[in-house]
Amino acid sequence: MSYDRSSDGIIYAAELFDASRILPGDSVYDADYMSTIYMVDGTITNNFNMTFTLTNGATFADDPLLGIDDSRTGTEAWSISGTHSSTISQATGTSPALPLKPKSGTGSGKNTAVFEIPAGEHNDLNLQTGDKLLLLYNLNNTKVLSDPKQTIEMEVKLETALEGIRVNPTQKITIARSKQATVTWKVSAVEGGNSRISVLDESKEFSGDDSSTRFSFIDSHEVQIGLISLKIDFTVPILLADGFSYFSFKLNPKMGYSSGVGVKTSNSTLVIKNGQFAASQTLPGKVFIHVKHSNGITELAASHLTETSATWELTNDDLDLISKAEEVTIRIRVDGKTPINVPDKPPHATLMIDFDDTGMTDITLESDLALIKRNGTICTVYNVPGTAASEAISIRITNDSPISGKLTGLLFDMDGQELIPAGTDMLDGELIKPNETKRLTAADLEELSGGPWTGRALLTISSALPKLGMFALLRSKIPGAPLTNLSVGATGRSCEN
Repeated sequence: MSYDRSSDGIIYAAELFDASRILPGDSVYDADYMSTIYMVDGTITNNFNMTFTLTNGATFADDPLLGIDDSRTGTEAWSISGTHSSTISQATGTSPALPLKPKSGTGSGKNTAVFEIPAGEHNDLNLQTGDKLLLLYNLNNTKVLSDPKQTIEMEVKLETALEGIRVNPTQKITIARSKQATVTWKVSAVEGGNSRISVLDESKEFSGDDSSTRFSFIDSHEVQIGLISLKIDFTVPILLADGFSYFSFKLNPKMGYSSGVGVKTSNSTLVIKNGQFAASQTLPGKVFIHVKHSNGITELAASHLTETSATWELTNDDLDLISKAEEVTIRIRVDGKTPINVPDKPPHATLMIDFDDTGMTDITLESDLALIKRNGTICTVYNVPGTAASEAISIRITNDSPISGKLTGLLFDMDGQELIPAGTDMLDGELIKPNETKRLTAADLEELSGGPWTGRALLTISSALPKLGMFALLRSKIPGAPLTNLSVGATGRSCEN
């Protein structure tokens, strides 16, 4: 008797076996039995036993079943409704005739199943070359497959009570093994390049000089801050618990069933906190996953967005697209009208994949993403009176950088009206040298604005210099009045990078 050894066993995804499970099938997957075919080579006219033994701690989940295909009729004559059903029932004492059941004390819950084959009870039940024996079975206690180095094998032994009858020696075949289906699963920051927030553009745009997709800078309105990799091994058929569906996020309808087959997920999310999304909340602003694939580009926009957080609710189709993509990045697109915020810490991403299959551990990937800083320094004074006010202001600006640079300014009144346009040169365009201090007064600002203003104004000083210090003092014009330090402002510091 020969054995169908067309493969080295079904290759299951090792990720399925965080705990022992029944193969094939489970609460998520529709499946019935695994099967192994044994071919008869020669004529068998005697009764014999077939003993099937599982290795590596595996057991039969239910009683396995043994069916026989009679090659003489070209039909499954040893089936329940086959030609020889009455003969088989008479020989075995059971009805229905087939499939054969294992002997008492073997089969379900055991690692061994013994079948009595009544081939010698009647001429019609003799076996000959070309007949097939089909074993249908389920496996339990399969946690060993969490280790791709382990396999579950089946030993097959033929026995007869008659003396002088030669039988094949015990043979062993591999019926199940595993392989890691997930190759590279990670979220990471984009590294390289010199993307910055342009202070000379009121912090509403980006600057950079390398638009390679390997780096963060794309253009003045778009940068990428993170990478996503969810690679699955498709080099060999790695199967799910049903024994025929590939490990894939793609949900393909199965013949005869309305439900899909694949790695089903629910409530999978990508969440970014501490983000730089203040300028991305109105169109054309957008925070999105940029997916480059064989058919082009797909943008998966965040479903929930605030100034500092973004959330994606990822479907199976989204995860399938990401897993098969050439490149996946997390990008920020700004509206060009709103200043881009700069948090104290880098944005932090958490990708959680929630598997419906309770035998699989949900995957959580976390990483800091790239923080886009300004390409210079911004200093702000929130309470600037005009020359007609009862108070006078003195603003001292010190260049704490090792290089010289220019200062530009922007002034708004209390109604939000622009008094000095953004990018206007301060100090008549003169450079401020390293360690040098320059002074601005209300009179200097009124000269630039073209006249006095009513109430208070807000002043922003911008520079490409990496480090500035600003000291703003306010004093009533009454002699002997105390000085008020306005340097720290609303942020607790006068200047930010």
